[in-house]
Amino acid sequence: MYVVIRIKPDSMCEGLHLVPGEIPADLRDAASRLGINIQPMHPGVTDPTLASYFYVETPDQPTADRVIGQLQQLKSVEAAFLKPPEGPP
Repeated sequence: MYVVIRIKPDSMCEGLHLVPGEIPADLRDAASRLGINIQPMHPGVTDPTLASYFYVETPDQPTADRVIGQLQQLKSVEAAFLKPPEGPP
């Protein structure tokens, strides 16, 4: 299961000045506390919109729910949600 994370544009993060693909400090700290490894969804891109997406792989639904709940409370996170399954419904 994958949790998708979108960080807020730097203008919305009150003083955070990030380069594309950089993980904000509060998100890095939360990842450390939760024991998760945040990865860029589009590594190496310079487009600020694409660079604002990250993901975390979780082993199960309860872990994903816990991670989402914690990340949604962060100042730098605009959205955190479970990636929908691929393929036809």
